[in-house]
Amino acid sequence: MAGRRVLTQIQKLAHNIWFSISVEPVLFLHSLGFFTQLVTSENFTLERFCRVILNESFDNCAVMNDGHHIDLQVKVQKLESVFTFYGNLTATIISILLISFIASWSDKRGRRVPILLSLTGHILRSVVYLVESLFPSWTPYILLLGFFFRSIGGGAVMLLMASFSHIADCTNMDSRHRRMAIMSACLYLGAPCGTLLGAWIYNRKGYIWNFSVTLLLDCCILGLAAFIVKVKINKVEEASVHMIKETSPWNPRNVIDLFRVAIRKRPGRTRTHLTLLLTVFVALTSGTYHNMFLWTRRVFHWDQYQYSFYLIISQLVQQITTLVTAPILRRLSVHDCLIGAG
Repeated sequence: MAGRRVLTQIQKLAHNIWFSISVEPVLFLHSLGFFTQLVTSENFTLERFCRVILNESFDNCAVMNDGHHIDLQVKVQKLESVFTFYGNLTATIISILLISFIASWSDKRGRRVPILLSLTGHILRSVVYLVESLFPSWTPYILLLGFFFRSIGGGAVMLLMASFSHIADCTNMDSRHRRMAIMSACLYLGAPCGTLLGAWIYNRKGYIWNFSVTLLLDCCILGLAAFIVKVKINKVEEASVHMIKETSPWNPRNVIDLFRVAIRKRPGRTRTHLTLLLTVFVALTSGTYHNMFLWTRRVFHWDQYQYSFYLIISQLVQQITTLVTAPILRRLSVHDCLIGAG
């Protein structure tokens, strides 16, 4: 009798967990795919600038970070840094403009469109890198299309904005913190897994297989998101030009609503805390992986596999530290803003 009761409770728990799953697997797979190609794409771009733009031999490019080809390493890194700067600048501007319109609009029409739009942009980016890897003589500047395609989907910022908002929409105050924590864990768990997978694929099969697996993952994520995230449409009895304008994502009022929410007064010093937290976050994350990868190649002469191993250890240490310190800091009544900045 007791065994049957326990079994019933387990079945009920499993049922609740299954039907409460939302965008968590989407974020895990997205993080997995993103980090699978993160280090590989950096290495691929450096190699293309070395061979195609500087007309160096394959052998010289393969050993340019051995400590005996410092001049070549510096030339390649300068070209690649300028390339990455302009690519990220273009992608950031387009993404910000797009999100300014879509964010407020999605409050009324649901998160399905921004999530699928962001994932489609990542698919197109993966296609660009895969096609580029198939043609060894192509210029690396074609990869700028990858930045552009990702930006017209809003990039990772659009996906995160829509995903966290989706969880907020479909949960109550009692379960929201738990669901947000689970979703964040899924997001961060994909980082070391993806880095490990990317290093293994590159060592065994090279660039083409790495970008192919990333593209396959991106396509699977898009299908999964289309199945999980439902459309939210407000019923309208009478269609009118005014109503169409009000529900259009390109209505300028969406931008006004977004900034109104962002700068509105909040209890205590919440607005100041949010602004400081956002500033710290941007400062810490801007270009960290790219700059660190170039620095370790130049100073420690690391290759892609060695840097990937370092990145895995770093990611695991960060996540374990967060899991251990966050509850302690909350118990010590440390402000959420300081916890987030740390």
